Amino acid sequence: MYSTSSRRFAVTARPAGNGGFFGEFTAPGMVPGIVQKDGLPQVYETEEAAELGASRVLHIILNQRQGLSMTAVGPKPMAPEVLSRLLKANDIPPTFFARLTQSEDVMKWLDGSLPVPHPVAVLIQLLDADRENIQRAFKITNKAIRETT
Repeated sequence: MYSTSSRRFAVTARPAGNGGFFGEFTAPGMVPGIVQKDGLPQVYETEEAAELGASRVLHIILNQRQGLSMTAVGPKPMAPEVLSRLLKANDIPPTFFARLTQSEDVMKWLDGSLPVPHPVAVLIQLLDADRENIQRAFKITNKAIRETT
């Protein structure tokens, strides 16, 4: 079995060693898997049957992925007012925060036209929790900028 994730969608039949075939499936970012039945690899009589079985499993997986995102299944997004208040309370200009987060979306987060991503909400709360974290962030960011220029 593989330990790295795939870069493409694929289904294939692999010899099972007993004259049958395993159905294998994968998708981008997914480690390839073998079709199972009752917790054991499913053995098919023909290559076509194995590919069809793998296609069915991949179809189920893809349908389960629909709509999955941090906003759909993760923490509730931070309110723009909270982000704004925390930036002001800590004297963090939006331009610096944009450099820190490597995002051009800071103003969209602040005006509410885009939801504040969870990692950004975590970051601003860490910065707010300890003023030394702000100084550390300034140093780390400025050092990274100097190294790339």
